[in-house]
Amino acid sequence: LINHEVKTEIVHKMKEEIQGFFASPFEERKSLSQVPGDVEGYGQVFVLSNDQKLEWADMLYLVTLPVYLRKPHVWQMLSPSF
Repeated sequence: LINHEVKTEIVHKMKEEIQGFFASPFEERKSLSQVPGDVEGYGQVFVLSNDQKLEWADMLYLVTLPVYLRKPHVWQMLSPSF
């Protein structure tokens, strides 16, 4: 984050949380899976068909603001410190 006035310690904590998420067992990550037709959660955004060749890149996509757009099923599964 550049020129957003986010404190360095917050950025470092977020990186630690994300690294912890991706280091967790697959079954735990899978509990935050994207639902069909939505990109928020854990998964791959650009999977358009079961037949396509994938350039594999798992991601955790989160909407943070505005709060009313957050998906409760995703946020409730994250650690409180996240």
